[in-house]
Amino acid sequence: MSELPHPLSPHRRIALTVWATFTRSPGGIPISREACAILLAFVTARPPRYILRMRLDDVEFSRAIWRVPEWDGKRSYQLPMPRLALALVRQAHSFRKPRDGGFLFPGCFDRQAPMDHAVITRTFRRAGIAPSVILKRPAYDIPAAAAWIMVEAGVRSEDVEAVMHRTNQHEMLRKEKFMRSEDWIFQRSKIALEAFEIAFMSIVGLSYSDQLFELPRFPHHW
Repeated sequence: MSELPHPLSPHRRIALTVWATFTRSPGGIPISREACAILLAFVTARPPRYILRMRLDDVEFSRAIWRVPEWDGKRSYQLPMPRLALALVRQAHSFRKPRDGGFLFPGCFDRQAPMDHAVITRTFRRAGIAPSVILKRPAYDIPAAAAWIMVEAGVRSEDVEAVMHRTNQHEMLRKEKFMRSEDWIFQRSKIALEAFEIAFMSIVGLSYSDQLFELPRFPHHW
């Protein structure tokens, strides 16, 4: 008698649901600019509000780095960007319109300002996947699911903390519990995000030979 397959864990179900909802199959191409923002939040383990403020010039493709600027009282830092994250940035850029400003995800009415977080909330609701039993609070559940996938992939707890500590709302508590140099945090984050990318792609059935990693080409000024 064959064994029954193990049920998917909640974080794997979130990954599969979000990916299947916001990409075209095969190829893994995001269906919209909003979809790019949502998927970038997943693969960088950042809340969507950070992704929406990403500027074109903040991403350094040659070094695979996102220079996250100072915002809302939190200081600037650098986040490593594995291949999947960079591919999603390129896809977001492919939706660019002539009047768009410097933000990768410009506002619907003011193209010089970042997209409002409410747009992402409406995108989830229109897709019919949030709020739901699987995805109650996307802004919280997506980074949390990414962290659990890292743990399941064997990433060390301190490396998961290196990625996730930036989202802590209590900066003084972070400093007391996580006194590490910027370089240490960056290197451990790189290890964690690269391991997460492999695990995430395995869950959603994506490979580096898929169309997502081929098109479009890098913008000339990058």
